[in-house]
Amino acid sequence: MSSRVTFRHLAVAEKALLHFASKQTTQGTTDGEAPQIRLVDACLRICREELNHGFEAEEQVEGEICGVLRKAADARADGKPLWAGYAEAALHFAERTLGMYSSRLRGRESALISPERTRGLNCGTYSTPAFIGDTMAKELLEHLERSSLSSLDIVDLSLEAGQFPLTLLIQGSTRRIHFYGIDQDPVPLAMAKRLCQFAAWFSGPGKLRLNVANQDSLVDSLPGSWPRRYSAVIGNPPWKGGHSIYNETIRGHFQPALRGKFDLYLAFILRAHDLVRPGGFLSFVVPSTFLFNQNASEVRRLLLDSYDILSLNIYPQRSFIEVPCLIPISFLARKRASVNSESTTLISYHPTELGGVRRPRHSEGVAVAAIWRQLPGYVFHPLIRENCAFLLNMTGPRTLKDFGDVGCGARLSRLEAIKPKRSFWGIHARHIRPFHACSRTALRYRRGDGVFSRPPSPELIAASKVVFQDLRYMTHGTRLVAAVAEAGMAPVSTASMFCPKDARQVHFYAALLNSTLMNGWYKLRDVNRSIKLFHIRKLPIVYDEAVWSRVGKMAQECSLVWKKSHEHSHDDLAAEERFVTGNPDICSEWNHLRSQIDREIFDLYGVSTSERQIVVRLVGARAF
Repeated sequence: MSSRVTFRHLAVAEKALLHFASKQTTQGTTDGEAPQIRLVDACLRICREELNHGFEAEEQVEGEICGVLRKAADARADGKPLWAGYAEAALHFAERTLGMYSSRLRGRESALISPERTRGLNCGTYSTPAFIGDTMAKELLEHLERSSLSSLDIVDLSLEAGQFPLTLLIQGSTRRIHFYGIDQDPVPLAMAKRLCQFAAWFSGPGKLRLNVANQDSLVDSLPGSWPRRYSAVIGNPPWKGGHSIYNETIRGHFQPALRGKFDLYLAFILRAHDLVRPGGFLSFVVPSTFLFNQNASEVRRLLLDSYDILSLNIYPQRSFIEVPCLIPISFLARKRASVNSESTTLISYHPTELGGVRRPRHSEGVAVAAIWRQLPGYVFHPLIRENCAFLLNMTGPRTLKDFGDVGCGARLSRLEAIKPKRSFWGIHARHIRPFHACSRTALRYRRGDGVFSRPPSPELIAASKVVFQDLRYMTHGTRLVAAVAEAGMAPVSTASMFCPKDARQVHFYAALLNSTLMNGWYKLRDVNRSIKLFHIRKLPIVYDEAVWSRVGKMAQECSLVWKKSHEHSHDDLAAEERFVTGNPDICSEWNHLRSQIDREIFDLYGVSTSERQIVVRLVGARAF
């Protein structure tokens, strides 16, 4: 976990960089001697002395650097040699300073300025944790060793300080690797060359040859002396786009696969597709949103049409310490040399201790590409198997949009500051539990509150409606959580709604959205954080007046179970929930009603006993 150690000591890295920038001011500079390069040189000198006989600092800042490197090297993976731990520690420590530069006050270096590129929450470029780099490098080398490719030419289109060539050196290969790295910034290229030279001394000469180019890997042609096609493309590309003019340029290069708003890593995958030879491999680490997002659908389709998806590795939240809420994934794909090539996909949940005890940690080899091709948007769904195909084919004569309107809740914005025309109770996602929109914890919005960009209309506030959470953490198994909102309530911000044409059926619709069957139907299509309203609108509807009446009555009873808790004093909705689930009699009644509703809806849609078991397992499973 060396990258986590170095991140926690970012202040030392900043202090060290300022120290070397100050030395430049007093000693003069030469081309290529950026403070970051001097920092790498110092780190590697410290590493060599530490590995030989122990480092003795002459300056306080060097002693602090040595302390961080020692801690980071101690946090290396089991079985990894000490020199490798120090090499990765130096890489992560120095890489965090990329993009920083110093300001001057009265001729002296006085402070560091961190522009957009510097590692942080919103930069879109994050240091690759060693355990992710190890996983990607190991599986790529295993497949390269077994392949019939005559040479090992590997390119990284966003090299940074050289995590992947360094990791490949640490992992070792029986064949010589020609590694090519591209970056728009010459500083990390120089850092990568120094780090790889250090590692090559320990791993053995001639194992890897590093070639670098300072250019834009998406729009510039490769250097004339480089290969035109490669055995593999590996990398951790930038995840976010740059300025809008650059985005327009990139979109023009990769149309029609890139349309509208897109994430920049998609362009790197498309560029890699042009560079990898038949039988070659793509290995990328990207955000888990790639698996489901609509803007990535054409890229996923390309991969499913032209590649065998050999592995899908899922890592926990907090893997990238800069963005703890993000879940990264990596995939390995082999470009088909023949149309009929097909293989299984190894879906693995990385066994790191991060992510809590309930996170999946298993691996399974499954043939899923065929069903992934059938899913809307060609999603790469880690939970779906061939036995789930019946959920794809489950349709009704009509869809939910034929029975009412699905829409977003009111949107908050103090900039536009539009006032609602009448007061109401605002229901956010946190105020919604199955069959219960809590009026006691809802937020009061008054006519004079100028906090909306789009306030609810008086007609909507007075209407009968079903509200549902439209933000759900990806780690939650259940995707749809809905309740009937009383008159005087309206969804806000993180909640959306369905307003039925026939208000008498509102409780049935709440039951339908909460049902196990419809949760499985939706979960087959998406498990991203945001609930997609276009999926909700397509929810299949089978009308049966008698069934709808029975289910609607049971849904009302479910709502009453929650309202009983309002007879008691509770501090918040979580306390109400504990009261409902902790009372044996109430909990038994609640579970009986939910089971009856599920049974009625399964029967309504003609779902067999074996298929019901599949849906129950799907809804209860964690995708991340």
